[in-house]
Amino acid sequence: MVLAEDRFHKFVRKMDEGVKGGESIDDELEDIRKAFAGRYATVLRLFDYYCACSSILTKAAFSISQNSYNLMLQETGIPDETTACTFDECKKVFIVCNFEADKKSEQSDMNEDKALMRYEFIECLVRMAHARFKKDIDDVSECVDALFDDVVLRNVTPESILDTDDFRRDRLYFEEVEDGFKPHLKPLRIVYDKYAMLKPDGGRPSFSLMEWVTVLNDGRLIGDELTVREARLCFFWSRMVVADEVKSRHKFMTLSWVEFLEALARVADMTNIPTDEMVADCGAINMIDYEFKVQKMLPEEREKFSERRPSADLLAPKTRPLGNKVDKLCKSLLGYISCAHNGVIQHGGKRARLIGTYITEAQFKEIM
Repeated sequence: MVLAEDRFHKFVRKMDEGVKGGESIDDELEDIRKAFAGRYATVLRLFDYYCACSSILTKAAFSISQNSYNLMLQETGIPDETTACTFDECKKVFIVCNFEADKKSEQSDMNEDKALMRYEFIECLVRMAHARFKKDIDDVSECVDALFDDVVLRNVTPESILDTDDFRRDRLYFEEVEDGFKPHLKPLRIVYDKYAMLKPDGGRPSFSLMEWVTVLNDGRLIGDELTVREARLCFFWSRMVVADEVKSRHKFMTLSWVEFLEALARVADMTNIPTDEMVADCGAINMIDYEFKVQKMLPEEREKFSERRPSADLLAPKTRPLGNKVDKLCKSLLGYISCAHNGVIQHGGKRARLIGTYITEAQFKEIM
């Protein structure tokens, strides 16, 4: 999309020495496209990561805010005060790329003020690459190569370019994970459908970031075990790639039913969920009872039940099958969600009573 922008064409004509010398701008634009082609997965991961680093929950969450952009500059080391790519100049690049020439276009209608859409983020990278390397490199596409190879990929945090397919291949796509979800699919589907209609988009169900965080809050998952940032990352990492962020904006900003299940599985994998032995050791009859019992323990006794295991950390090697963690996460989530819906979750003629399966009457009354 960025290659079709008149503003971008003017930039390349002005800055690329080959084009200024008579070479075809189309050839240089193709070289820039190729420079990104082999790194496009990395660009998408960076974009999603720095969108997730924001605290915004509205539609603006799917663009990179000024604060997240500044964080990206710091963590990737792109600014260099010994070149034209100073921190202040990089901030000016943000303003230039965020400017909307046609205020009536479809892109402008969806484009948040003071935030970068994906194609604008790519333009920022090109402009900053040229600013940093123009002293030594007179070709814009080669500046892009240098920015990634010599700067970005050497400095980025590992989670910012995490390959989301690794989790799917190594942890998610297994029969035992499906077995972990199976007993809970009916109430989970009602939860998904109900929350997707909390704020429909033109009458359509819309399970966006706001709905996702609301589910996790109602299920009492966000807190010491799961930060808001981690919850946001689970959302962004669970979406399938959308080729056109403008024409497919609704899909770009929401989770499908299957993506919702994946996001829950990602939460389970980075949460300190007790083992079967731990649940048995404290004599708990369900996950809510387990949490009650641990909370009431003396500090020295509670430590062995509440200590966070190293494998629960985001990038740590995993030591337990995911299916067992998924099963326990669903039991805890649905137990607490029952308290937000008077013990019954229902939507569109479908109904599931959660008291008796995920929480006892006594537990429900104690929480309420």
